[in-house]
Amino acid sequence: MSSRLRTASNTSSQGGLESEVPPRKTESCGSEEEPECSVAAALTAEQEVKLWRKIDLRLLPIITLMYLLSFMDRGNIGNAKLDGLMTQLNLTGNKYNIALTMYFIPYSLLEFPSNLAIQVIRPSRWLPALVVLWGLCTMLMGFVKTYPQLVGVRVCLGAAEAGLYPGVAYYLTLWYPKYMYQYRFAMFTGAATMAGAFSGLLAFAINFMNGDGGLEGWSWIFVLEGLATVLVGLVAAFVCDLQSWSIMRPLRNF
Repeated sequence: MSSRLRTASNTSSQGGLESEVPPRKTESCGSEEEPECSVAAALTAEQEVKLWRKIDLRLLPIITLMYLLSFMDRGNIGNAKLDGLMTQLNLTGNKYNIALTMYFIPYSLLEFPSNLAIQVIRPSRWLPALVVLWGLCTMLMGFVKTYPQLVGVRVCLGAAEAGLYPGVAYYLTLWYPKYMYQYRFAMFTGAATMAGAFSGLLAFAINFMNGDGGLEGWSWIFVLEGLATVLVGLVAAFVCDLQSWSIMRPLRNF
């Protein structure tokens, strides 16, 4: 009888100890549950630096070029003014200033709605689409014949370019942490100053095509610069899609 009591007491004491020990936590990795979930493809410090460098080399040049073309396409009307735009379209009085102002109305109003659209459309598709769209608008400015046509195309140009700056600001946050974001964004905004340096020289060279194809020199400024923007937008559709890059494979196991 006493031996049975000892056995029962030992069993109950062991059960009490086991009940006090918390169960071991399990975390799911993919479709399997494992006692301890560890990152299978953890990167070393050297590998991480190389990965960020590759992302910089593929992403920053194209978005910087897109922003540079944005400033060139919105400001090339000033170069066209010097090449005969005012005379051919009879821009007397405040007509030229009104055409400039009409660009900024849709540009200011559509910046916020554009970033809402990014929540539905991938940024790697939305931003290149905007580049192609405003490139086509720039090309159309080379074929306008009247003042109302010029104002209408300028409004479309402002609407198309509105989403680039806030869109890139959002897009970079998807790839860079805070301590790396500021430097990349500063490089992106620095493209605006380069646009002022190249646009005048490029317009001077294009003006030598005055009369070719039945178009004035100012028309060729819009057509060629708009064509370059469309080509860059098509290239950006492939370059900005980081999901398909082979360099992103190490991160797919995280």
